[in-house]
Amino acid sequence: MDSTVKVPAAVLYALLPVFFFSSCAWNKAFLAPDKLPTGLKAATSTDPSTGDPIIMHFSGQAHQPTVTFTDGAPYPLPYSVESVLFNSDGKQLNGWMMKSNDTIKAPEITMLFLHGNGGNLLTEYPIVIPFLQRGFQVFIFDYSGFGFSEGKASRKHVLIDAQAALAYLHARKDVRGLPLVIYGQSLGGHTAAVMADRTAGLASEIVIEGGFSSFKSIGQATTHIGPLSLLIHEGPRATRSIKNYFGPLLVIHSDDDSVVPLSMGKALYDSGNQPKQFHVIHGPHANGPFVEPDSIATWIKAMIR
Repeated sequence: MDSTVKVPAAVLYALLPVFFFSSCAWNKAFLAPDKLPTGLKAATSTDPSTGDPIIMHFSGQAHQPTVTFTDGAPYPLPYSVESVLFNSDGKQLNGWMMKSNDTIKAPEITMLFLHGNGGNLLTEYPIVIPFLQRGFQVFIFDYSGFGFSEGKASRKHVLIDAQAALAYLHARKDVRGLPLVIYGQSLGGHTAAVMADRTAGLASEIVIEGGFSSFKSIGQATTHIGPLSLLIHEGPRATRSIKNYFGPLLVIHSDDDSVVPLSMGKALYDSGNQPKQFHVIHGPHANGPFVEPDSIATWIKAMIR
């Protein structure tokens, strides 16, 4: 006896738009870009090191920032910011090369930093400052549709943009001869894992902090509704791509992380090849450089050596 439930074709066709638009909505939910107006001339901010209120002034095609006190007097930053534009899939993306002002000690390592799914350079740059005084020069950029970067935000473009940023860095003279580390947080961590098997000879180390193992798994963990994962397009999966990477792998995850479960960091580590390290830290999601800057810098350098 056939116990299969027969669903009328008319009902299936009627439900298709529901699944289509739900799927689109869930996939868009992974990105929360904060776009900046092209003509923005200034923005108020706070120096993350001192808490001083500051104003960032932007000039030129690349939106080069200069920083002042609120009264207009120059503000003495302990690091430099070079704002640049680079091409990704026909679009101009905005990135910052940040370096310590310590002219006695040259940078030992270049870091390509991949931020998470929200904000832009103005909100995300403070997280890399702890690295600047610990021997790193850091390139942080905005994905398509974020900040001053052109284009439309999409999961597809996050990966394309990260690869374009890596290619851009390799074309810079101040990067040649230095180890190059890819450091990804959250969505950037998943992206670093996915691009890892495409970085042979291009990256000295992959660092993943607070990264999730797959889009379906983080969607389910966030909503606690299993069937909704069926609506999420997976695309390249971090735990699958990382299996094809054989360089140094450092996975960092907080046991206080309320956004991405610790088990996902462990899954990424388990999927990777030696040489690899897994370190559990404490504190909020994607706050490692603030919470344990010395430890993380030491772990990165030790694996390169």
